[in-house]
Amino acid sequence: MGKKQIFTVKIYFIDPIGSISLLIDALINLEYEVYIITYEDRNKILKIIEHEKRSILFFCIQSKNEILEWFDYANKVKNIKNAN
Repeated sequence: MGKKQIFTVKIYFIDPIGSISLLIDALINLEYEVYIITYEDRNKILKIIEHEKRSILFFCIQSKNEILEWFDYANKVKNIKNAN
Protein backbone atom coordinates (compact mmCIF):
# COMPACT_ATOMS: atom_id res chain seq x y z
CA MET A 1 0.00 0.00 0.00
CA GLY A 2 1.34 3.44 -0.90
CA LYS A 3 1.66 6.28 1.61
CA LYS A 4 -1.28 8.12 0.00
CA GLN A 5 -3.54 5.08 0.54
CA ILE A 6 -2.91 4.85 4.29
CA PHE A 7 -5.44 6.78 6.36
CA THR A 8 -3.34 8.64 8.94
CA VAL A 9 -3.92 11.35 11.51
CA LYS A 10 -1.20 13.94 11.99
CA ILE A 11 -0.89 15.54 15.43
CA TYR A 12 1.02 18.79 15.94
CA PHE A 13 2.04 19.98 19.41
CA ILE A 14 2.88 23.68 19.63
CA ASP A 15 5.36 24.50 22.38
CA PRO A 16 4.59 21.42 24.51
CA ILE A 17 5.18 21.50 28.23
CA GLY A 18 7.06 18.75 30.01
CA SER A 19 4.03 17.19 31.65
CA ILE A 20 2.61 15.98 28.36
CA SER A 21 5.68 14.01 27.34
CA LEU A 22 3.91 10.80 28.42
CA LEU A 23 1.01 11.59 26.11
CA ILE A 24 3.39 12.27 23.24
CA ASP A 25 5.23 8.99 23.89
CA ALA A 26 1.93 7.08 23.97
CA LEU A 27 0.83 8.58 20.66
CA ILE A 28 4.16 7.67 19.07
CA ASN A 29 3.81 4.11 20.39
CA LEU A 30 0.34 3.97 18.82
CA GLU A 31 2.05 4.91 15.53
CA TYR A 32 0.56 8.36 15.10
CA GLU A 33 2.66 10.90 13.24
CA VAL A 34 3.56 13.34 16.02
CA TYR A 35 5.32 16.65 15.45
CA ILE A 36 6.69 19.07 18.04
CA ILE A 37 6.29 22.67 16.87
CA THR A 38 7.93 25.70 18.45
CA TYR A 39 5.85 28.68 19.46
CA GLU A 40 7.66 30.74 16.83
CA ASP A 41 6.58 28.32 14.06
CA ARG A 42 2.92 28.06 15.11
CA ASN A 43 1.66 30.05 12.10
CA LYS A 44 3.58 27.91 9.60
CA ILE A 45 1.48 24.94 10.71
CA LEU A 46 -1.70 26.69 9.55
CA LYS A 47 -0.47 26.46 5.96
CA ILE A 48 0.51 22.82 6.36
CA ILE A 49 -2.73 21.58 7.93
CA GLU A 50 -4.69 23.30 5.19
CA HIS A 51 -3.61 20.38 2.96
CA GLU A 52 -3.96 17.61 5.56
CA LYS A 53 -7.47 16.22 5.91
CA ARG A 54 -6.96 14.60 9.33
CA SER A 55 -4.87 16.61 11.77
CA ILE A 56 -5.13 17.43 15.44
CA LEU A 57 -3.64 20.68 16.65
CA PHE A 58 -2.83 20.81 20.35
CA PHE A 59 -1.62 23.92 22.13
CA CYS A 60 -1.05 24.76 25.77
CA ILE A 61 -2.40 27.86 27.46
CA GLN A 62 0.03 28.41 30.30
CA SER A 63 -1.28 31.69 31.75
CA LYS A 64 -4.33 33.96 31.70
CA ASN A 65 -2.36 36.48 29.66
CA GLU A 66 -2.22 34.05 26.73
CA ILE A 67 -5.95 33.33 26.49
CA LEU A 68 -6.88 36.04 23.98
CA GLU A 69 -3.86 35.31 21.79
CA TRP A 70 -4.72 31.60 21.62
CA PHE A 71 -8.40 32.38 21.09
CA ASP A 72 -7.38 34.42 18.02
CA TYR A 73 -5.18 31.54 16.88
CA ALA A 74 -8.08 29.08 17.28
CA ASN A 75 -10.21 31.36 15.09
CA LYS A 76 -7.50 31.26 12.41
CA VAL A 77 -7.65 27.47 12.55
CA LYS A 78 -11.46 27.52 12.28
CA ASN A 79 -11.17 29.65 9.12
CA ILE A 80 -9.10 27.02 7.33
CA LYS A 81 -11.14 25.36 4.62
CA ASN A 82 -12.25 21.85 5.66
CA ALA A 83 -10.91 22.27 9.22
CA ASN A 84 -12.99 20.82 12.04
